[in-house]
Amino acid sequence: MRSFRHITFHNLLIISLFATIFTSCEKDRKTSTLPVIYGAELFSTGSDAVTVKATLKYNEGMNIKNAGALLGLLPEPADENSFVMGSISDSILFVRIENLTPGTKYYLRLLIECPELDVYSDDIEFTTLNTVSDAEGNRYNTVSLGSKVWMKENLRSRVYSNGAAIPYISSEWSSLKTAAYTWYDFDESNGQTYGALYNWPAVESGNLCPAGWHVSTGADWNSLTAYLGGEQAAGSLLKKETGYWEQYTTGTRDYSGFSALPGGSSGIRLGSFSGKGLQSFWWESSVDYTYNSEQGMLIFRAVSSDRPDLDRNGFMTKGGPLNFLSVRCVKD
Repeated sequence: MRSFRHITFHNLLIISLFATIFTSCEKDRKTSTLPVIYGAELFSTGSDAVTVKATLKYNEGMNIKNAGALLGLLPEPADENSFVMGSISDSILFVRIENLTPGTKYYLRLLIECPELDVYSDDIEFTTLNTVSDAEGNRYNTVSLGSKVWMKENLRSRVYSNGAAIPYISSEWSSLKTAAYTWYDFDESNGQTYGALYNWPAVESGNLCPAGWHVSTGADWNSLTAYLGGEQAAGSLLKKETGYWEQYTTGTRDYSGFSALPGGSSGIRLGSFSGKGLQSFWWESSVDYTYNSEQGMLIFRAVSSDRPDLDRNGFMTKGGPLNFLSVRCVKD
């Protein structure tokens, strides 16, 4: 009888221990099928939009129904109507949320919907930036990228920051030496979408951007390029996803919020225009004497519809008055 009791008790211990181990393993197995969110952070913060970036750890073949973010004015947002779908590529999740109100505090948390259980990130608290206006009263949305705050749109002011008028070029030009601006194809409606085009003397004046802002420098562009992962990738992150571009580079996503539109520039033939729908060109505000110590080069940055890179190029200073490009302003 003692032996029977001993065996029975011993067997019960084994069964109980096995059940405990099995339950624990089953729990661990279920837990291991859920994704893990690492390093959720603000990739860009603007006056009317925000982009959040995070790294996901999950097993191959894991069933993720949806990935995105919940947004609200209070902590731990839970309203399903506020859910914004994100995009996952190589385990990196980007979520872009637009149509926000400038100067407003929001709370955001990432949500990964799985069949077993939903996974949330901690709250991300942020305040949208303020807009900025030029001397003419045009208002511009802004965006913070890395350590710099940029205008989200190309400048379209017809006056300098001190209120003085910038001369307007309304017809084809063959020679020009002074500051001026124009609209692509001399059509002001293009300016409302793409901004104005300015020649080098207007940029060189130092008075184009609103007080407290300046025409983007080479250092500004280098900082932006590095933040976006280098020249070969930056172009795809700068271009706005829109029908304005006649072609799309594979992977084009306006996660940066820079929202580049293909406004074109003055053409190779004097007095003409080219590139609308295909390219964007922006002045740098300084002269580069690396290639020509006497005359120097006027540098511009460019993105094209069919390429993912951000290009750096230029032309001789003597061509500055004859060439009209877009301008982006950066906060001092």
